[in-house]
Amino acid sequence: MKIIDGSKYNIFQISFKSVYVNIFWSEEEHPVKKIEFSANRIQNNGVAGNPKVNVVADEIQRYLAGENVTFSINDLDLSGLSGFSRNVLKVLSSVKYGETITYKELAGKCKTNAVRALGSVLAKNRFLIAYPCHRVVKTSGEAGEYAAGREMKIKLLELENNGCKVNINKREK
Repeated sequence: MKIIDGSKYNIFQISFKSVYVNIFWSEEEHPVKKIEFSANRIQNNGVAGNPKVNVVADEIQRYLAGENVTFSINDLDLSGLSGFSRNVLKVLSSVKYGETITYKELAGKCKTNAVRALGSVLAKNRFLIAYPCHRVVKTSGEAGEYAAGREMKIKLLELENNGCKVNINKREK
């Protein structure tokens, strides 16, 4: 997977709590290249010129407002991803809003025993929120890792549970 260099792409930013969501794309009419969280505020540079970005930005804003959103994954650029990675993301997109799944359960639904490889796909997920890897937790009950940090993972899960606290920080005995 290529690393996205923000200087080569247009960026649209959405504010959420004390962080920001950045949406990257290259040219008009081209699909979104990446969605990520950032601690730094930037100047938006042109969301209006790309209808695909407008759709994704609207969906993210509605999601962050607490709405159960089905993301337009056709507006995301999956180029460079292996068939395995695409399959993991496709199956991941079926995990419903407000629900969680373990890495092992997700691997089973992907028809693979390669749980670590599946975890690597999730760790490299360049479309946070749209492909909801924050809904994947450890079998032990722990939150597990998240590209935007464990605190953000928990915030997103609480958002999906109508602000109710989720207890996925402790190991089950």
